Amino acid sequence: MKYVISLLLGVILLSSVVFAAPAADQVIKLTATNDVLSFVATEPTTFWESPTLRNGETAVTTGTLTLVNDTDITRDIYFDCVKFPYQDEHALAYLNHLFITVNEGETVLYDGAYSCINNENVKPKLGAVLAPHASCSYTITLRCDYTYVEAEEPDREILEWIFGVQAQPTSDFINDDEPSIAPSPLFDPLFVVWPIALVIAAILFVVVSRSKQ
Repeated sequence: MKYVISLLLGVILLSSVVFAAPAADQVIKLTATNDVLSFVATEPTTFWESPTLRNGETAVTTGTLTLVNDTDITRDIYFDCVKFPYQDEHALAYLNHLFITVNEGETVLYDGAYSCINNENVKPKLGAVLAPHASCSYTITLRCDYTYVEAEEPDREILEWIFGVQAQPTSDFINDDEPSIAPSPLFDPLFVVWPIALVIAAILFVVVSRSKQ
């Protein structure tokens, strides 16, 4: 069974609220309380969840996103989507000129416009089948296109990253290390075929011998 769990990191477009500086690193833990699964973030928001870069700027630091399976069951955690403010044309225009790069080690999982990260043919495959209390990490960088012409300072959007999870079945587990069991000689077809062949050969020998007499 699959679950898609929304990780709410803030409220969209609250310009009257004083925001703390976005963090560079984020740890998202999958927890289970009374059989209810939820994702818990260690930071209220990060620079890629609340971008404010101007044209030509690049984020000063590279961020790290870490996913942790903080449950006692092996789970398949995966990236579902980013919730964009589709009703805000100004915000979407900004996101079209904002570029995000997601790496797993040296492997580039996504490098393109932030607004296109949900497209199925390019969506980064974040997440993994994680054993209990195991984790996986990704590095994230952000830059703004030089061609973006801003009428005003970008709004402090809170972009909601959504992850899904499903439990891994254990009944289909196959232990490849188990030694193979050889068939019992009592059931080997050769032990049945050879005696029959010998009997037939003996009968033919007797018949041929008598015919010659």
